[in-house]
Amino acid sequence: MPRVCKNLAAAAFILFFAGPFAQPSAVLAANGGNKMFMLAQAEYAQGSFAGQEYVNKGLEAGSRAIFAQTEFAKNRALTEQMMWFGKALPYLRAGYLQHPNEFPYIARLALAYNILGNPADELAVLADASHRLPNNAEIVFMYGQSLARTGDLLRAIQQAERLDRLGSSKASTLRTFIRMRVQQP
Repeated sequence: MPRVCKNLAAAAFILFFAGPFAQPSAVLAANGGNKMFMLAQAEYAQGSFAGQEYVNKGLEAGSRAIFAQTEFAKNRALTEQMMWFGKALPYLRAGYLQHPNEFPYIARLALAYNILGNPADELAVLADASHRLPNNAEIVFMYGQSLARTGDLLRAIQQAERLDRLGSSKASTLRTFIRMRVQQP
């Protein structure tokens, strides 16, 4: 039997009898990636250019499947996070009202508003905290980020200057964040 037939016969055997159990790698295990990989092994063994094409198609199919799974996982995690913050919001507000000068309470409430898509409430919390605690670089930084996200770039730049006056290394990070917002379409 010629070498080509032996390789194809071996690939066919693996595909049809061991296919569900043969997973050469996690990347190639999705959406037909295994079958293309096995065909590629058979053809690549004989020096065929089609073998490389099968390898590329298998990797592409596996990559698309992994990307889709990753996006699904991210969306699910974000949905769960939004549900948690939605349920926790009254408690976060109560904690903030009881401890208005403590950074963890301010940051958690601002983050909750950000994740829930309430930029006006996030800005209100951070503006209030920024006026009450003018020397807290973390709050000034968060306030500057929030201003940049809402498009108020002039006031965001003012917060970066404030960070400079405080001697915080976060001023350059905030300026980079503002530049990224300006460059977005």
